[in-house]
Amino acid sequence: FLNPSVYRKAYGLIEKDYIGSLTVVDLDTPQKISKENLTTKSSWSPLEGWKLPGKVESVIVRGKDVTNEFKT
Repeated sequence: FLNPSVYRKAYGLIEKDYIGSLTVVDLDTPQKISKENLTTKSSWSPLEGWKLPGKVESVIVRGKDVTNEFKT
């Protein structure tokens, strides 16, 4: 891991040598929040029934694709 003083300088851009944490959203595919597509410890959300304007395609944290770690 990098020390905290390096973190402040390594975030903010999608470029080589920067820490890549981002979420890719498909804005052409609306998604309704339902119990079947939730990944929570409590198995519920106050947002159930809401229709979102896009669907999360992938999640990258510190350069690692963690998308499948949250799918059921």
